[in-house]
Amino acid sequence: MNKFSLNVLIGISIVVWVGVAVLAVIAVPEMTRSVGVEFTQLVGWVWPLRVGMYISVAVLFVNLASVLQVLFAIRAGHVFEAHTREIVTRFQWGMAAQAVAASITCAPLFVTAADVDDAPGIILFGFAFTLSPFILFFVADVIKQVLAQRPQPATVVE
Repeated sequence: MNKFSLNVLIGISIVVWVGVAVLAVIAVPEMTRSVGVEFTQLVGWVWPLRVGMYISVAVLFVNLASVLQVLFAIRAGHVFEAHTREIVTRFQWGMAAQAVAASITCAPLFVTAADVDDAPGIILFGFAFTLSPFILFFVADVIKQVLAQRPQPATVVE
């Protein structure tokens, strides 16, 4: 694998991690506060939404750490080891936890906001937001199956 591409991917993952941290500290409280102000019918959703967003952010931190661990294992040449498969499994179940947290806390908000604002695009955004972790769950399962099929070294016949 090209070391430059791998290092760029590691750098991008670190930037995303820092961006999520900044977003969690600055944007989540403001976003949830503005929901109660803009949509007075949704005032009761402010704290469940905030808790759900913080749960999603916490799980996202764990998932990004798992991605970085896999990338570092690839860089070290330890791709097909059991430890790498364990990391992918942790990422997979983290995506499942994130999908459940988003489905329970955020999906009802998207439906209610779309109904109040009469904007069906909000529901589509909500589907994308809540279903993308499910997709990544199955992508991780495929990656785990690929990693389980360790390539056998070629034998030289003389």
